[in-house]
Amino acid sequence: MLVEARLVEVLEAFQDMGSHEFRVGIVRDMQLLMNADRLLPIADHNMARDHLRAIAGYAYGEGGQEARLALLAALEHARPDEKAVERLRDLLAVRES
Repeated sequence: MLVEARLVEVLEAFQDMGSHEFRVGIVRDMQLLMNADRLLPIADHNMARDHLRAIAGYAYGEGGQEARLALLAALEHARPDEKAVERLRDLLAVRES
């Protein structure tokens, strides 16, 4: 799906996305923000691109809009000054109020 590929591209622009620990932390933050009482069904991969594809697949699949907003909120909190945050907002069509 094209939109998932675009999300992966934007996520790769975040400076620390190559770090497995960082990606796992973002998924954990998404889980908390979504008030999920179970682990999110996102496959864990050591290879960054594969892990990001799994995150994007969940965000545009089972997780839906709630997952996309949780992903954005987690990254806004973790890396508020990165230009990639604005790219993510644009992709998800979310504007700061």
